[in-house]
Amino acid sequence: MNRIEKIAKAYAMGRAYAQGLKHRYAMAMDKEEWRTLKPKKDGEAYRHVMIETETGMIIKGFGAGKTLKQVYGGKDADNQPTHEEKVEALKKSMEGKNLQNRDRSTVSSREQIRKIGAKPDYDRLSTSKTFTDGAPVVAWGEIPEKQIGKTSKVVGSDGTKYEVKYAVVEADNVVATHDVNGFKDSDYSDTEKTELSRAIAGNGRTAGIKLAYEKGNAEEYRNELIADTDHGIDPEVIKKMKQPVLVRVMKSEDVSNDIADKTNTVATMSLSNLDRVKTDNERLNNSGVKLDTDDNGDLTIKGISQFVQTLPEPEQAQYYDKKGNVNRQAEERAYQSAFMQAYNNDELFSKAFEQVTDRRSNNLLKALENAAPTIARLKGLPDGYDVRELITEGAIKYLNQKEGKTTAGQEDFFLGERDNDITEVIAQQLSDRSRSSEKMERFLVRFARNLEAETQKAPDMFGDVEKDTVKSVLNKTTLVQDSTARMSDIKREVWNRYGYSLVKSIAEGNEQNFDFKPFYEKLRA
Repeated sequence: MNRIEKIAKAYAMGRAYAQGLKHRYAMAMDKEEWRTLKPKKDGEAYRHVMIETETGMIIKGFGAGKTLKQVYGGKDADNQPTHEEKVEALKKSMEGKNLQNRDRSTVSSREQIRKIGAKPDYDRLSTSKTFTDGAPVVAWGEIPEKQIGKTSKVVGSDGTKYEVKYAVVEADNVVATHDVNGFKDSDYSDTEKTELSRAIAGNGRTAGIKLAYEKGNAEEYRNELIADTDHGIDPEVIKKMKQPVLVRVMKSEDVSNDIADKTNTVATMSLSNLDRVKTDNERLNNSGVKLDTDDNGDLTIKGISQFVQTLPEPEQAQYYDKKGNVNRQAEERAYQSAFMQAYNNDELFSKAFEQVTDRRSNNLLKALENAAPTIARLKGLPDGYDVRELITEGAIKYLNQKEGKTTAGQEDFFLGERDNDITEVIAQQLSDRSRSSEKMERFLVRFARNLEAETQKAPDMFGDVEKDTVKSVLNKTTLVQDSTARMSDIKREVWNRYGYSLVKSIAEGNEQNFDFKPFYEKLRA
């Protein structure tokens, strides 16, 4: 074959190859798709390429003419899902899920986020086995392998255990349901943004940490995150990140329809009323707060707010409305706590809040509940004036009498000298007022108020003022008729000061020794 023939043959073969290649690409156009490739190195951008689905050949974009495996690398590179497939998978996974059952627009919720944003406490935002504290729990998203650490477990409010992995993500790559102002974050539901991790538990914590970075308040959090070895992530990886956030990643298939209920319920909320109130009682004792009451002995709004402030922060939000006012649930829980503060008796508490009782017993239980905030204030009074235990015993005597177990003492109070006269008289006074819970309440509140006032007597010019005994204070309290509840404060004070002496002098037949004139003049005034 001469030189001319060789050239002609090569030309023909070249044309045939070109036509074959063109035909191949034409066939592939019916089975082509765009894919998004992850960056191989930090700082590189995501790449969008068109590939032939059967061969993995890149038709358009970076690496055209090579296979996806050659460009992307790795044994599973050819099996990477497309962006459209990721979007569809995310939509399906999030569909029908109740991912936030709290009202994040409330004042208390926004305040929680701002507190975290002002100074995030890493110890409360790091490793944990519960949903309600520790690092936020997230799902979905695209997190590089080197930013993933140890495997752990987290326990839901119903006892269900979930596998999670600790990971560090950039603040911009994790999103909460609501922002710092309580508005829904549209990115959370935008399934086109498949790279974002979404908070499942710890929405407030997530928003708070993001706010801390925004305000420049996260340096201490970042340093402690780098120094922490419990999460198992290389500190050198964290150092290279701009705004690292520690999260716990749960499997997307574990995100059930009722996951919000399991993640937002505090463990103590599953306790019985009695167990819960004992926990509340301990917190109130440790706080040293005496709940504020009004003239009638009822908790004021301030007093209820004082109580709510003693609860753990994750629990507080449910007790405020959108304007920051305490709600009915807060009032009920505060009164239950005050009840245990006042009487410290499981039997009385169970009868008041957990059992069905008859009308007469119910009148007392209602009176005990309403008087509880005032009686609770007796705690720690000096010189034996803290008689909460005696009041409790008197109430139980009354209830036992109604149930036919015992009878309240019938002795004449003015002649009784035994120590247990106090509980007997309390029981009898309650029995005398058994038809009206309001009268029972007024008696208990007056008794407690008189005891507290006795401890506050200031020395006069002659020195210390002699204080009445508990029995004397009870004597005076019983002599004040229920109608005096409608007296002015001044007249009631006069009656409380002189009324006992008046009645006693009449009872003993010595009324001629009682100076009626100053009493009458002061009462008339």
